[in-house]
Amino acid sequence: MLIKLVSKMRYTFFSQSRQAARVCISAFLRFCGIVFFKWILIISFVVLFSCSRPAEIQLGGTAVIAVSADADVLDPIFWSSSSTGTILQFTFPDLIELNFDTSTGRTEYVPSLAKSWEWSNDGRTLTYHLRTDAHWSDGIPITAQDIKFSYRLYANPKIQNVRKSYFTYFFKNELGEVDMNRSVNVENDSTIAFNFVSAYDRFQQLTHTALNFVPKHIYESVDPAQIRSLAMNQEKPVTGKHYTIEKWIRKQEITLARNDHWKIPHQAYLDKIVFRIIPDANTRLIELKTGHVDFIEGLSPEEVREFKNDSGIRIEKQSFRRFDYIGWSHIDVEAYKKNKAIKPNFLFADRKVRQALTMAINREELIRSWLGEYGQMCNGPISPAFKWAFNDTLRPIPYNAVRAKQLLAEAGWQDHDGDGILDKDGRKFEFTITTNTGNSRRAFAMQFIVSELKKIGIEARAQLLESNVFNSGLRNREYNAFIGGMNTAMTIDLRSQIGSNLEKSTFNVCAYQNPVIDSLLDAASGKIDPFEAAQVWKEIQVILNQDQPVTYLFWFDNLVGINNRLKGTHVDILSAYHEYYNWQKIEQQE
Repeated sequence: MLIKLVSKMRYTFFSQSRQAARVCISAFLRFCGIVFFKWILIISFVVLFSCSRPAEIQLGGTAVIAVSADADVLDPIFWSSSSTGTILQFTFPDLIELNFDTSTGRTEYVPSLAKSWEWSNDGRTLTYHLRTDAHWSDGIPITAQDIKFSYRLYANPKIQNVRKSYFTYFFKNELGEVDMNRSVNVENDSTIAFNFVSAYDRFQQLTHTALNFVPKHIYESVDPAQIRSLAMNQEKPVTGKHYTIEKWIRKQEITLARNDHWKIPHQAYLDKIVFRIIPDANTRLIELKTGHVDFIEGLSPEEVREFKNDSGIRIEKQSFRRFDYIGWSHIDVEAYKKNKAIKPNFLFADRKVRQALTMAINREELIRSWLGEYGQMCNGPISPAFKWAFNDTLRPIPYNAVRAKQLLAEAGWQDHDGDGILDKDGRKFEFTITTNTGNSRRAFAMQFIVSELKKIGIEARAQLLESNVFNSGLRNREYNAFIGGMNTAMTIDLRSQIGSNLEKSTFNVCAYQNPVIDSLLDAASGKIDPFEAAQVWKEIQVILNQDQPVTYLFWFDNLVGINNRLKGTHVDILSAYHEYYNWQKIEQQE
């Protein structure tokens, strides 16, 4: 047919019959269009079919993750340790998720269980619209009632939740407690609205209203005073995400099994994920090398170098999300422990002393000695990754042992009795500095810091505690000095870390209080567009650099060792476990 059309066109052109030529051309184009359309349809079907189930995806298998500490509780209402937070990523639902633009340092929110949201009432009401196809692991639908019930638990004074600062802008009753009926309205099973006393930073609003939640039908018949005990003793809680908790053997392992009914954004590929609790770093390393473990966070630079020529292991890293610091208590820990009394700490309440302590520690040498290329000086709690808010004009306090001793002398600390240890009013400058076991980076930093302080006449004793014990002591503000760390949030909200209200600022474990900082935190929150608060955050960093509420040590890369048989991992600033539902296990051929 095509040959005949071309021949006819040739004849008509040579016979100068324009009208006939137009007819033939039109017929030729129609023929080509039909053929082209058919090919487009065929190609489209092939592409769509291949996208629905890529040939390379292998379902099934088990990934084994080694962690240094056990979970404290498998419940989002009460968790505080990083090990528990990791488990919750896999097991409890999120209203929204995050994306991060590395070029601008800006975070954005994207749908998850909430398919959309909007603001009304001049920014004082935030309404979520939920998907209706999500279920708890026992088959009961997830509804807005679960979210309101969970927030009622979070705010209940009997619960003593660590995220009290999230409720700053919620309505309160005459007793100062959160008025949940005014603050949260359930319009129907798929619509929930949060009401605030005033409009504030929209990113903070999203963060404060997107806490993980629990199933109402499990908890509603339990006395709130007993819920913590229930949560602590649940080994197989009802969950609502890609994985359920199949087994929890305390201090040994936590086994997660795939929830075949969770498909947001799609069903997880792996059958199981096993978290093995291995406190000893050397043992974790051996288990990775021998193939008994597939995934380890927190490798040291020295350990990473051991895998340089190992074709079976790859290294991925998460940068500018974690920092370590030395905490100096601003309050008398014994008085606080006895009756919550706020009295100045004899050793660390003076700002000159804290400046001197920072000045006495050669942080650059500490970074070179342990982290090398995988660390950077830390100068405050705002990540350099947040380019719009990070104060890059601020210079860290430099190492200067001579000036440190001068500052201490100005604060009254001198070696009056000639024994080599500074003293004041008959009391020597000596204390215990505490950190957790199973962390070689902090153990190294501990010894380095003890040595540096000794050079200027300060006697520090090192103490190591099991991680859960250490974390419990932090929450209760039991330590005069400690080495801790923070995994910074992806939206800037420092009230829980440096706010003066110690009852609400539960992560302010050093009990730092500064009314100027409080007013600036209010000013930052008052910016509806969070990026308009950039200058306020930069000013806060200047004050923290002067006050030295803690000695910020370093940002360190979270170095992750992964067996190459585990595919689809996506370690980034958001999480070492980002998009874990895409993980695949490729079994090695015999």
